[in-house]
Amino acid sequence: MMLSLIVLLLMSTPILAQDNKNTADQQLDLQEFVITGKTNAEIKGGLKMKPSKPGTLSKAELDSINTDVKIPVPLLPTVPLPSSAMRPYSVQGYVMGEFGIFVTPYINAGYSFSSGGYAIDVFGNVERSSGHVDNADYTKAGISLRASYDAPKKFVFFGGSRTESGFTYANKSFKLFGADKQFVLDRSMNDLGAHVDVKGIVGEYSYAMGALWQSLSIETSDSAFSDARIKGFADITMPLMGMPITTSLLVDLHSYGEDSDYNFLQAGASTIWTSGDLTIRGSAGFQSAMNSQGVQFGAISLMADIDYRLSSEYTAYMHIRSGLNNSSLAQMLAINPYVMNSPLISFRRDDIDIAPMLQWHPSIDVSSSIKLSYRSSSNIPVMVPNSLEIGKFAGFDIDYISATLLDMRFETQWKVWGHSTIGGFASYTHSSQANQDIAIPMIAPLTIGLRYERMWSSSMQSVFSVEHIGSRTVDKEGLLDIPSYIMANARMNYTIQKDFEAYLRIDNILNASVYLWNRFRERGTFVALGARYLF
Repeated sequence: MMLSLIVLLLMSTPILAQDNKNTADQQLDLQEFVITGKTNAEIKGGLKMKPSKPGTLSKAELDSINTDVKIPVPLLPTVPLPSSAMRPYSVQGYVMGEFGIFVTPYINAGYSFSSGGYAIDVFGNVERSSGHVDNADYTKAGISLRASYDAPKKFVFFGGSRTESGFTYANKSFKLFGADKQFVLDRSMNDLGAHVDVKGIVGEYSYAMGALWQSLSIETSDSAFSDARIKGFADITMPLMGMPITTSLLVDLHSYGEDSDYNFLQAGASTIWTSGDLTIRGSAGFQSAMNSQGVQFGAISLMADIDYRLSSEYTAYMHIRSGLNNSSLAQMLAINPYVMNSPLISFRRDDIDIAPMLQWHPSIDVSSSIKLSYRSSSNIPVMVPNSLEIGKFAGFDIDYISATLLDMRFETQWKVWGHSTIGGFASYTHSSQANQDIAIPMIAPLTIGLRYERMWSSSMQSVFSVEHIGSRTVDKEGLLDIPSYIMANARMNYTIQKDFEAYLRIDNILNASVYLWNRFRERGTFVALGARYLF
């Protein structure tokens, strides 16, 4: 009897402990509910159940979710300020070095840091070569200092804005090695510049404004000339009638040579309108310009870009434009550094520039496009030899012509097997000068190219490209042609460590002869070894 009482007492102890715990805690006040129905519920909460795929929805259920009514795309909210895109790599610093044949060393380095609320980036590069032919030696050097600052929002003026400023200097020293003997002179080009840009948002308004100062000087052993530039712009965007409207002003002033100048001014407005699969961007404005000989130009600038998504696989585009195009000495020298001293700087006028394009994109791995463009323009800059007579060629002059261009271009890209990408293009251009069936100088009628990229492993990548450039005329009269050529290049990258990469590149594998004119011939096959280190 005593044993039975002890066993009963031990069994009751956990129950009493549980009751005491519930009493100590706050009592749960659960709402009463009643389940009614005829279906037998099989609740297997206490059983381990194998996961199963969700059931498929019927067509009626899908239609109830996916409406067939096109809902207009709402206007996007005000775009926040983007992060700085100054640095070429998302690291604090980098060093790139290369050494090629013809004794051609090249170094490029950069470093980024913060100080006093500023994000500061410093870049520099040096390249030197003994040249592929006599007098073709050159030296290039440059340095760039850039800083960005985000103003605190507590400031009344420019609060929350971003200010980006910079200072650049570049020098190129070379010889006019392709000119006739008595005109082979040393040339030095110095480009010094500074800029400041501000972007911000005030309520429903966003703004962007900036200023640029540039001093470009060119010196030879017997002459010198310069181009001093001051450029400013301002853009203000505001919502109007459900669309963003941007008003713009551009002023570009140049002091050219000793007693000349040229300028370009533009004021206008632009907007973007979207309805379903259709997007239209348009702008209009007034333009005024004066070339370096004092000739005045005026135009009304009109532009429209239309995007229409025909289906999930096809998109159609259309570009239409009319008006003047800004220009500068720096742009001309970037195309041809062997331009004669103090060339005429003027502005191309496009009477009509229209370019429809159809793009096919069945998947993220395949895309193709075909584009047809037509342009009728006056005052087109062309670079022609200053003389075709033997012994009198000293460099290139900039001349201006009127002409039409009709171009058809096909491009395609295909990502194969997940590790290779094949791309290609073909372009046919028919150009004709006004009142005569002569092609525009230095424009090839036929261009075909192919590019192949492959990831051989997680550490090794190769790139190979080949391009055919057709023959071109040299002079406006179409009397002389430059022969066609095939340019083939290859590059192999190998990642030794996470932050260290080595590469080998070979340019002009076929040693093609690429001429501008006379003895201005680009270098043949060029081989270089290089490495890049990130830190």
